[in-house]
Amino acid sequence: MITPAQIRSVFFDFAGTLAPGRYFEPLGQPSLDAVGELVFGDNSVQWADPWMRGELASEDIVSYLSDHLPEARDVIQSALQRGCLDMSLNPAVYEFALQQRIAGRKTALVTMNMDVFSDIVVPAHGLGDLFDLVLNTADYRTLDKSTLWCKALDEFGSEYSFAKSLLVDDSPEMIALFRSLGGQAVQYVSDEAFQAWLGATGFLTEMKYTKLQRPRLTGGRLYRARERCFGDSGGI
Repeated sequence: MITPAQIRSVFFDFAGTLAPGRYFEPLGQPSLDAVGELVFGDNSVQWADPWMRGELASEDIVSYLSDHLPEARDVIQSALQRGCLDMSLNPAVYEFALQQRIAGRKTALVTMNMDVFSDIVVPAHGLGDLFDLVLNTADYRTLDKSTLWCKALDEFGSEYSFAKSLLVDDSPEMIALFRSLGGQAVQYVSDEAFQAWLGATGFLTEMKYTKLQRPRLTGGRLYRARERCFGDSGGI
């Protein structure tokens, strides 16, 4: 069983873990389903993968989609931007990430993602304030998350290692990969299941203590991210 005393750094995934939504949601369900088929799935090698490697830009994707969707190009572009700005965050994961920094652990958000994540999502949701490091595959032209995990550990310092690190991720494949490198990992399924895991491992008790110790955070982008996630300034 993982215990807080074993962990010095915590890694987080974004899509499906910290955030439940999808970028093109403002288009509505029919077109959103079409985007899934056109960009991902069987077409990932041609479109999604190069986008997440930084070889294609969002403008390339929007142009491609405008040839196949009923919406005009500017409507698709606007929907993509609004989807990035309006994404909700899973409260239990957000709270855990915040509390880990307050407890003195290093934190990194490592994601297989696109240019819009770095350009819009990170500043809009204050993720640069929430985490010590934010690493996006599109910025490093790789789809290998293990490369970015290693980069984060290097930046944290020689005293940090996989053996003393925890990954929170919804992907069974990423969980298995992180464990194969010597790390600890928990698969995110839902906020309720994650809260139960936090209670069983002792992290929840530690979080209640750190809540009492931390100064109240009220300014800038982190405040706005908290407000977006919890609906008011007093949620965490």
